[in-house]
Amino acid sequence: HSFPTRRSSDLKHKVLALYLACDLVQHLKEQSQSLWPIFMPEVFKGLSDEDADVRIAAAYAINLAAPLPIFAEAAPQAFKSLAQIVTTAKPKKRDEKGKLALDNAVAALLTMAKEKSPQCPPEVRAWELVVSKLPLRDDEDEAKKVHKVVVDLVLEQNQGLMGPNRENLGLVLSIMAEVYKVESICEKETDEKILQVFKMLPRDLLQSLAPRLTEKQQKKIEKMLTS
Repeated sequence: HSFPTRRSSDLKHKVLALYLACDLVQHLKEQSQSLWPIFMPEVFKGLSDEDADVRIAAAYAINLAAPLPIFAEAAPQAFKSLAQIVTTAKPKKRDEKGKLALDNAVAALLTMAKEKSPQCPPEVRAWELVVSKLPLRDDEDEAKKVHKVVVDLVLEQNQGLMGPNRENLGLVLSIMAEVYKVESICEKETDEKILQVFKMLPRDLLQSLAPRLTEKQQKKIEKMLTS
């Protein structure tokens, strides 16, 4: 009868080890590189582990490593693995952990797209994938961070997020309208920036994008602009 407990203690150790890797990357940054050969293969394996806790920790490790210049070499593989997960993961309604894991994979893919787009394999449409999965709702901490980054990228007129001919703009605006003033997933500071974006946009552009917004989103934007 001892087998299941061994499995759960192995699992605990695996999750703890991955969070230790996260701490090393977060605090030591480049200086953690000498340990990468030990833990990075486990991080990549963990991305598709059957256990959601392992997947969450692995995605978080990639999220933290993505901005580091030395991660460039591993970036193509990270893009492929995350894109695969974001495309295929369909957690059931009651699978809370599974939904958290998916949110963390989307968050990691966003950081990869922002920091390592030159290393993105041509077949991976990272920005499109990220935008198609927003807004995040299950991991509220990650959601706040992700929505803040998206709004900052809009203010910087980031080409990747907007799409070559700004074809993602309608969708991005609908995401911002959706999260505006939703305290659990959007910080006050982000709300202010969202308001700034909508006030900066020419009225005729907003009208031309209206068909891509739900009625509720349109009303929300109208209220923003008149208050």
